[in-house]
Amino acid sequence: MIFYNDDMGGAVSQTGVEIAGSYKINLPNTDAVSFGLSLQGIQFGFDSSDLNVWDQDDPALTGGMETSFSVDASTGIMVYGTDYSFGAAISNLFQSNVNISGVEDEYNQHIRHYRFMGSYTSDVSSKVAVQTSGMIRLTEVTPAQLDFYSRAIYSVYQVAYWGGAGLRVGDAITFSLGAEFASVGLSYSYDITTGDNVLSQHSHEINLTYILAHRRGFGKKTLSSKRILESKRLVK
Repeated sequence: MIFYNDDMGGAVSQTGVEIAGSYKINLPNTDAVSFGLSLQGIQFGFDSSDLNVWDQDDPALTGGMETSFSVDASTGIMVYGTDYSFGAAISNLFQSNVNISGVEDEYNQHIRHYRFMGSYTSDVSSKVAVQTSGMIRLTEVTPAQLDFYSRAIYSVYQVAYWGGAGLRVGDAITFSLGAEFASVGLSYSYDITTGDNVLSQHSHEINLTYILAHRRGFGKKTLSSKRILESKRLVK
């Protein structure tokens, strides 16, 4: 179960709760396929009181906060092995209504999103590996967005160090580095905007990861090429 409050920027916000579950089927040669399904309760908010608009008399703007509650769902599938993974996910399955004043019914709803992703890890030597991944994102009303990312992983003395670079086509270039030791991981990423994002020309992100003990779960190995199933760990 996940509770979240997402200030999406400007006048739009979302608050909700999500309940998710998954089921795994083991395949030959240590591969597996996992299915996931989640149900969300979403409160969508639109605050037009602070907007700087051209037409102050626009009937679509109430000048206050509008909220609506809806129920939606997401689903996905992932096939993975020791060195690879690929899958697909769909969110906003029900395309539930937003119910904002002054918006035509055909646009007054959450839009279904599709994601297709994959990754492959190649061992260069006993200590060095290269992992390459990609994602395609699209909706029924927007063109496809392409993401590519690659990183080198160096493992020594039970510590895995990595650094990589990625490209979000038409949006940004990203650079990142990090390390993982025992049950703790720390990473930093920096984005340089290449598109028309007027909110910021760059962004910084710091991630702290703790690996919880778990007997089952997605993934076959950590960054240091040790199998999660053998060490009974799961990244959360």
